[in-house]
Amino acid sequence: MKKLLKPLLILFTAIILSSCACMQNPDTCDNDPLFIAWSGSYNRHAESSDYTQPNEDAGILKSAKSTTAGSGSDRSGVPGIRAGIGYKVPLSPNFNLETGAFYAMKGSKLSDTNFEDQIKLSYIDIPLLAKYTFTESPFSIYGGLQPSVLLSGKQKLDFNGTKTTVDLKENLNKLDLAASLGVGYAFDNGFGIDLAYDLGLKNIYKDNYGGYELKNRSIRLGVRYTFKNKKQSN
Repeated sequence: MKKLLKPLLILFTAIILSSCACMQNPDTCDNDPLFIAWSGSYNRHAESSDYTQPNEDAGILKSAKSTTAGSGSDRSGVPGIRAGIGYKVPLSPNFNLETGAFYAMKGSKLSDTNFEDQIKLSYIDIPLLAKYTFTESPFSIYGGLQPSVLLSGKQKLDFNGTKTTVDLKENLNKLDLAASLGVGYAFDNGFGIDLAYDLGLKNIYKDNYGGYELKNRSIRLGVRYTFKNKKQSN
């Protein structure tokens, strides 16, 4: 946990320092810092090749993993949504930091001939991104770290038509971390388009959970709207 907090503290410190710099040089600041964003996502899980059967108290989840560890199964992606509010902190006319809070659906699906296992997760994503906008261009690129706080975790199992839902939350890490990369295009009317990829860096399961490892992966395509500053528009 301490290893994860260190880079986050560095980014937060940079945000605070840049805010002070903007107060001293307001002409370099972005006058439209607040935006909302919503996107559709395609989510998968990167699965470890080593399989260790979990503890006995895992219940039906143990049976599911034993089944999916065999041949003939195929882990695939599931759709999701991501929506929330963000805030930009300028460092220069072309460079700024972005953060915010976004509700995000993640997960994956594992299918076999007579078996289906779908994991549905929900998080609050808190991206900490550095963004560069090209001079006299609507295009931008960005990247950084994205901590996520777990809200819920469900596993839906279907054995030959017998359906069961398992609450996974107690077996999942409450904090996830991903590397995020993306490109954006901004229109003059405040709207913009974003294409991003989130690469999970942590196992979503707790370390003592049988050695089973899954990491979140997400591709997102969405729209944002930046609220125009009234003073600037007058």
